[in-house]
Amino acid sequence: MKDIFKRFKIEILFTLCTLVIIIFGFLSGIIYVMLVQREIVSESFARVSPVKQFLPVVMILPHQDDEMFMAGKFLWFIEQGHPVYMVLATDGGNSRILKDLQTHGYKNLDRQSFAHARNLEFFDSAKSLTVPEDHILFMNPGGVHASAQPLYQDGTLSEVQASEIVQQLYDKIGDGIYLTTSGGHPDHVALARALQNFSAIHHKLFFPIDIAQAKEKFFVTSDEQERKQKALGAYSVWDPEIGRYAIGERSVDPLIKNWGNGEFEYYLESL
Repeated sequence: MKDIFKRFKIEILFTLCTLVIIIFGFLSGIIYVMLVQREIVSESFARVSPVKQFLPVVMILPHQDDEMFMAGKFLWFIEQGHPVYMVLATDGGNSRILKDLQTHGYKNLDRQSFAHARNLEFFDSAKSLTVPEDHILFMNPGGVHASAQPLYQDGTLSEVQASEIVQQLYDKIGDGIYLTTSGGHPDHVALARALQNFSAIHHKLFFPIDIAQAKEKFFVTSDEQERKQKALGAYSVWDPEIGRYAIGERSVDPLIKNWGNGEFEYYLESL
C-alpha cells in the first residue's frame, strides 16, 4: 500500500512538473512574440520617423549624366526618407559632342553655352529624380548657366581640386552617405580618390565604370527602373531654339540603353 501511495505521489509530482514546464514554455512564447512585435513596431516607426533622423545622401558627379550609374540606388535612399543632394563637379565642356555640333552648323555654340546645355539636361534629370531644386548643386560659378571661366574643368580635374570640392560639400552638408563614380575617366579617378581619402565622411559608395571591379550589386525594382528611364529622357531632348541638343544621348547612347534596361547597379564600399 505504501509503495502504491509513493508511486502515486511521484506520478503527481511528475505531472505537476510537466504542467509547470508547459506553462513556462507557453508564457515564454507569449513574451517572445510580444518582444518581436515590439521590435517590428519600433522598426516600422523608424521607417516613418522624421527625415532629420536619416543621414543626407550626397551624389558627387564628375559630369552630367554620370548619375545614371547610381540612380536606382539613389531612388532607394529617397524612398527610405533620406534628404538627398545631386552635385555636379566639372563644367562638362570637354565633350567631343561640342565639335560635332559645331561641325553640323552650330558654329556659335561655345564652351560656356555648351556647358549650359549640358547643365539643363542634368538639372531636368535631377528634378525628375525628385531632388529639390535647392539641393541640385553646381561647383562651378554660374550655376546652371555655366561660366566662361569654370574653376573645375572637364578633363583636367586634379585630385587637389577634387579634395576642395569634397571639403566644400562637407562644410555645407556635413557627414552623410556620399556616392560617386570610379575608374575610367581621369575626373572619375580624381573624385573617387579624394572621397576615399576624406576621413571625416564615414559612409561612401563608389560605382565603377568597369562593373567587374564591383563587389556589391543593387537590384533595381521595376518602379525604380521606370523612374530612372524617365530621368534619362532629359538627355534626349532636341530643341536648339531653347538650347537643348540631346548631348547625353549623342555622347553615351550605348550606356543610356544599358542604364534604362539594366536590373542591377554595381558598387564598392571602398576602393
